[in-house]
Amino acid sequence: MRLEQEARVLRGEALSSLTLATAAFNSPHQEGRTTQVRDAEAAVDMGAVWAAHRPGTPDTGREQPGCALAAGDPAAD
Repeated sequence: MRLEQEARVLRGEALSSLTLATAAFNSPHQEGRTTQVRDAEAAVDMGAVWAAHRPGTPDTGREQPGCALAAGDPAAD
């Protein structure tokens, strides 16, 4: 649950950066906007990749450590 919250925070921060970069792109003073847009897009992409592939997600098929123990799985002993 904590990882999901962290992923949401990171994605929110990345989207905020993208919003700022978009504003810089649309501003009359567009100096340096290309780097800002590229950095913001990369942050959003990495946030999505991290959220999709962290341990315990259905996408990876891996379980979180201690998951079987918490469930009382005797095979995990």
